[in-house]
Amino acid sequence: MSKSAKICFLAAFLVLIAAFAVQIVTGMWINLNSLLFAIACGMVLLAVAFDYKMYIEFFTMRTTKHGMNMGAMILIVLVLLICVNYL
Repeated sequence: MSKSAKICFLAAFLVLIAAFAVQIVTGMWINLNSLLFAIACGMVLLAVAFDYKMYIEFFTMRTTKHGMNMGAMILIVLVLLICVNYL
């Protein structure tokens, strides 16, 4: 991961902490929180844009595909068990 992507992720994390701090201090949702969350999302997207090739390589690896398939199967089984339990 490049240094610029790490800085963007750190900035996004700090902005999210600031948004939660504003939420706790004011006790309500204000427009500033929406702006801070939008800035944080933009920083995350910028960080991903800096290293998009790394993410493409990661998601096309065979082990990643098998792991995601296993995770999807586990999730489906859990949903089925919850549905059967509800019935």
